[in-house]
Amino acid sequence: MKSVIGLICAGVVAGAAGSTLFHLARTTLAQGPGATQAGDRQGPPRIPPVATPPLYPDPQPKVVVWTAADMQKIYDARVAAPLRAAAPADDRGPRFAPLQTRTHGVSLFFRTKFDSPRPANRTGIFSPVDDADQHEGVTDFYVIVGGTGQMVTDGEIEHRQYGHNPRGSAETGARTTVVFPGEFNGQPIRDGRTYDVAPGDWLAIPPGVPHWPGYNPGKGLMYIGVKINIGLYGPNTMY
Repeated sequence: MKSVIGLICAGVVAGAAGSTLFHLARTTLAQGPGATQAGDRQGPPRIPPVATPPLYPDPQPKVVVWTAADMQKIYDARVAAPLRAAAPADDRGPRFAPLQTRTHGVSLFFRTKFDSPRPANRTGIFSPVDDADQHEGVTDFYVIVGGTGQMVTDGEIEHRQYGHNPRGSAETGARTTVVFPGEFNGQPIRDGRTYDVAPGDWLAIPPGVPHWPGYNPGKGLMYIGVKINIGLYGPNTMY
């Protein structure tokens, strides 16, 4: 009888101790992985979820102005680039300073036909011009600033591939395949709409719409491209 009573008492004590340990463990987990004893945190303080979290600051919070005269100088330099390829880098004409913020990016593009077919910029398809694009998470807004030519939009991209990084590793130089989800390239565009464009024209291209700025770039077609991030994916996975 004494042994039975002893076992019962031991069970009660063990159960109470287990309940206390469970309560302490649950309290510690609720405080987060960085919390230990009061005043002794192993990590940064917890940030409670809020409806409107603060945004990171823009990397370049300043106004940038590009004049029409600047664009003309850059266009003239781009057209003359093959004749000035041997010139020092500082003597090859003015350059465009791009802009990147958390909501959009601004870049300058120059499209031209090659002297003979060669691998296109993204897919490697042999062609006299570079590939068409399709962006699922970006609105493209183009402003034509130099030259004349044609652009194709809508339709379907033949030989379409996921966008990828064709340059390889920046550290080792080894060939790598980095796939960009939501980005597509290829050529030609089937059943698209062709637009004649000249300086002063604007094109607004919604997300998911194929477009081919290099279809017929004339002597050389230069345009400012504004990429507006619609929030589907981050800026580092778009181009």
